[in-house]
Parts: sequence; C-alpha cells; structure tokens
Amino acid sequence: MLIEFSAKNYRSIKEKQTFSMKASPYDKDKAFQGEDKLRHREIGKYKISLLPVTAIYGANSSGKSNLLSAMWTMRDIILSSSKSNSTDKLRIDTFALDENYLDEPTEFEASFFLNDRIYRYGFAYTRNEIKREWLYERTRIKEQELFIRDNDKITIGKNFKEGNGKESMVSPNRLFLALVDFLNGEISTKILKWFKHFNIISGTFNKNFRDYSIDLLLKKDGKTNASKEFLKQMDLGFSELNPGEQDIDESIFPPNIPQKVKENFLKEHANEKIRFLESIHTFHHKDGTTSQKTFDSGEMESEGTIKILDLSGPIINTLVNGYTLAIDELDAKLHPLLTQKIIDIFNSGSGNPYNAQLIFATHDTNLLNNKILRRDQICFVEKDKADESSKLKRLSDIESKSGEFHKIRRDRIFEKDYLSEKYVALPNVSKGFDLIEAMNR
Repeated sequence: MLIEFSAKNYRSIKEKQTFSMKASPYDKDKAFQGEDKLRHREIGKYKISLLPVTAIYGANSSGKSNLLSAMWTMRDIILSSSKSNSTDKLRIDTFALDENYLDEPTEFEASFFLNDRIYRYGFAYTRNEIKREWLYERTRIKEQELFIRDNDKITIGKNFKEGNGKESMVSPNRLFLALVDFLNGEISTKILKWFKHFNIISGTFNKNFRDYSIDLLLKKDGKTNASKEFLKQMDLGFSELNPGEQDIDESIFPPNIPQKVKENFLKEHANEKIRFLESIHTFHHKDGTTSQKTFDSGEMESEGTIKILDLSGPIINTLVNGYTLAIDELDAKLHPLLTQKIIDIFNSGSGNPYNAQLIFATHDTNLLNNKILRRDQICFVEKDKADESSKLKRLSDIESKSGEFHKIRRDRIFEKDYLSEKYVALPNVSKGFDLIEAMNR
C-alpha cells in the first residue's frame, strides 16, 4: 500500500509537494465509517492507518495530471533503468517558469507498506545522471538506512548486504536499486515488483486496456467471475457479454487490400490474435416474441459503457491482488453513480478485502459528499498565483476561520463549500461574456 508520494521540480510542481494516503486521526471514528465502509486500513504495529481511496480535485491547469504524471515518471525510470545504455538521457521535465530551477535536479520519493515492512525510496536526477538515491526500511522499532547514494559515492547499510561489492558497477545514469535487482538482490527485487504493480493510467485513453480486460474475461477463473459480477453491478444495459478472440489471418482484411500489405501485416503479427467483445441485447419481434441479438460492443454501446468495459480489467486486477491504481479523469464519460459505485467498492471491506488502493483525479463535485468520501480522502491541487506552481493540501488539513482557526467540520457540505471557493481558488468564470462587445474590441 502506498503511504506517501513526493515530487519536486517536475512540471508545475516547483517546491516539494507530498501526496499522502495516511488516514487523518480526526476521521477514524466508527460512527463515520458505516457498516461496510472501512475507509481506512490499520497497519497495527506501525500505528498508522492507510486509505483505500483518495480523490484529487483542482481547476484545469492546476496540476492534477502533473501529480499523477510524476508518479508514472518515477515508476517508468525505475522499471527501465536496468535496460538503459550508459549514454541514454534521463526523462527530465523541470519547472519551466523559474530560471533557478531549470538545471536543478528533479526529485521523487515514495514510501509504501510491503511484506510487513515500510520502505522509503527516492532519487534526484538531471538529464545526464542520478545525483542522489536513497532507500530506508522501517521495522517496528525505527527506520534504518539500507543505502544512500551521493553522486558517485554509495554507502551500504548493514541490512542491505545484497548491495555490497556492486557500488562501482552502476553507471551515472542508472539507479543503484535497479542494478541490484538485475543482479537478483532480494529486497530490491521486491521493491521493483511493488513499483511494477503501482499502475498509473489514463481515464480518457481507456482503449489501451481493452485487450487486457477482454483477456481477463476469457480466462474463466476467479478474476473472470469477479469481472463479470463487477460489470453486472454497473447495470450497463445489455443482458450478457460475449468475449472472444480470433487468429490474425486473411479473413480479417476488407476487400481491395494489396496482397503485399496483407503479407507484411501477417508477418509482423504472426501468432497473434484479435480480441473482441460482443454485447447481447433482447430483440423484440413484431409477433410479440423476443430473442437475443449480438452486437459489436464498440459499435453498439455508449462511450461511457465502453470505458467501464475497458477499465474493468485494471480495476479487478487491482482489487484481487491488493495493488495501487491511479486513474487520471476517472469520471470522464461516466454517470456519477457509476463513479460512486467504483469508489464504494474500494472503500468497502467486502469489495476490497486485500487492501487495494484507488487514487483518481476528477472534476465531479457530486462526489464531494461526506457519505462517499471523508475529509482525508479529498486532496486539492491549486496553482499559486505568485509563481504558478502547484500546491497540494487535503481537506482534513485545511483550517477555516470562524472566530478562531479550526479544522473543517466533517459534516460540512463539501460540494457547496468547494464551489463557493471556501477551500481552494476556482477558475474565475463569473464575468459575463458579451459577444458583440468582444468582436468590436
């Protein structure tokens, strides 16, 4: 489970900003949880509680997507590091509105719960090299250093024996953690696997996950059953789904395709299959009888339905394995009740028994309801007017002034307060638009 993620000098994130999945101590009473709404998961011996869901709000261009992109970039650098050539450049995208930051390192850090341990791993880098890198492990007693890298100097802690003797083997543009994993280090391999299953995806390019979701429906195992039940509860309008696949052969081509084009395509995709998903609807005949009629789901169903079908695989895989999933624009094209249903599943004990986590960026203010999300499950991203940098704050950490400073009450009407700019600044769209006046300026 993700505990915290921090980023510095990345796109609109200038100074270090920390996104937290820690439950607020003010929101953990049973009366606010509901019968099956656990809303947080106790990590007992560490005396911390982690959230299964957090929603990220903010105006357009506030930096919501940049926060999720920072998570994806950290993950991508970690997973691709061991495959890099020594001359490869690192992916860099520094804060562009301050000359002092253009050549400064970008920094990422994540802390997470894994195999009864808490790990904290991070690195700072420029286009050409890793400037700093660190890994800590926390047991019941205290946090211990596993290794620290400062430019070309690497210090190995006593509990990271798998790193001994490998300090000189890492090139300036590669991560030491990835090198030790490549050489079969036990701890480093577990950590890379955690990042591999920390998935950050787009809610608008959902077609990217279609084949995976269809594969899951085809497997005929527990995940398949769970996926079918999930889609059934979404009430998407069809009576049944029929997933399938076919070989890539001559039959897939429309008429008049040049033979050379077909040959090249078949050679490039030899032994591959095309997945398809059909939806079955009730067809009414003139004589009053009915029958079942099959349609290509991509042609028959709405964009919202297709999105749910595409995302069903990543969502069920996350729930079954207890992974962490971040989705940018989860609510795009979806009815608010469908988005709420997904949140309720992750929030509940029965729907999410393996402590999976859902992080999502959204504009859907219908979800700003204390029956759906607690104060500590709502994160705001706001642009600082002075330097246009992104700043993060959770609703549970915001203070309101009414005689004296105090926490926002948990029974407030969050949506109303948000839209009235009680928590963060919203786009200034109140000024009237006069078309004729604008044309004659």
